Amino acid sequence: EFFKAAWSKDKYKHLAPNILALIEQYNQVSSMFATIIVSVDTVRARAKAVQKVINIAVKLLELNNFHLVSAIVSGVNNSAIGRLKFTHARISRRHRQMLQELESVVSMEGAFKNFREALANAAPPCIPFMGAYLTDLIFIADGNPDKIENRINFVKHKFVYNVVARIQTYQTVVYNLEEVDSIQQFLLNLPQMDDKELFASSLQIEPRGAVRADIP
Repeated sequence: EFFKAAWSKDKYKHLAPNILALIEQYNQVSSMFATIIVSVDTVRARAKAVQKVINIAVKLLELNNFHLVSAIVSGVNNSAIGRLKFTHARISRRHRQMLQELESVVSMEGAFKNFREALANAAPPCIPFMGAYLTDLIFIADGNPDKIENRINFVKHKFVYNVVARIQTYQTVVYNLEEVDSIQQFLLNLPQMDDKELFASSLQIEPRGAVRADIP
């Protein structure tokens, strides 16, 4: 599934169903948490919702689930959430610091340098942030020819192997977590707005040009 960056090309997407499912889950989680935030009516309760979301991301980081940490950070940083200045003003200093630390871990800066360091120092089980590895594979696919002078470019395939082998090391140790059906069903049934709906809801709860006295 990782060959030829199949997940990113329409003619090869059928070859990467599991990678696409992982990407879809990432987008769903990001949307789900952003939707939770804009669905809260009052500034005070909304700020508490943001803090709860941050707490969940911290717990996921403690579980070394870097993939969903990034998804939640993406949701909190959605433009529909970022413009809620009255909500952000109510978030505690401690939670702002926690969010900054989470953002730093999954930042793209330095080719995901902080994420790679955190992952290297984490004891399995782990779920790496797949976006970093998929980015690596796209660079390898686009930056190196399959053949050189009509001969197979084994160096390119060695690069791909190194990335895939690194991912496989995190499949050898599994989580020992108890499944709780009621929680799973609750999460699966949470609403998910698209970006247009999120922004419309954001404008409704904190309209442009509004002053604090106008906002419940």
